[in-house]
Amino acid sequence: MPVAIADSLFPAVRHFDPADAQRVWAFLDKLRENPAHPGLSLERIERAVDRRFWAGRITQGLRAVLYRDGATTIVLYAGQHDPAYHWARTHRIERDGLTGELQILPVVPKDMPGASGPLPPRPGIFAGHDDAYLLSLGLPLEWLPVMRKVATDDELLQAIVE
Repeated sequence: MPVAIADSLFPAVRHFDPADAQRVWAFLDKLRENPAHPGLSLERIERAVDRRFWAGRITQGLRAVLYRDGATTIVLYAGQHDPAYHWARTHRIERDGLTGELQILPVVPKDMPGASGPLPPRPGIFAGHDDAYLLSLGLPLEWLPVMRKVATDDELLQAIVE
């Protein structure tokens, strides 16, 4: 079973102390050598948006978030138990409609400003661009309504940071 590492793993591991970072790499070696190893303690993440998200036990307190689809396993994230599960519940994987590449996307929170409601009274900052152009930049389809309501740079930062 091929194992890949997503770019999103590296910034997460950079925050670990050297001993925990080494434990992450040891986990990856074990996963690569034997994905069915019982010491990995792989389990599907309940309430994740994507049913293909799994957790693997690195240590008692550290978890890896994995994406499993058929014979493919991609290690997406590593962190303390609760933050890792939160990460899995607030992200999803989808193929870009134009490039076909897999991309990790944050889930649009239902309470995000601009997620619902009327359009702003003045044209949004993306009013000069059609939907096809925004999608060609990699914007997920579900984010179009949010981006159409963004009227200022500050609103844009608020939308993408949250």
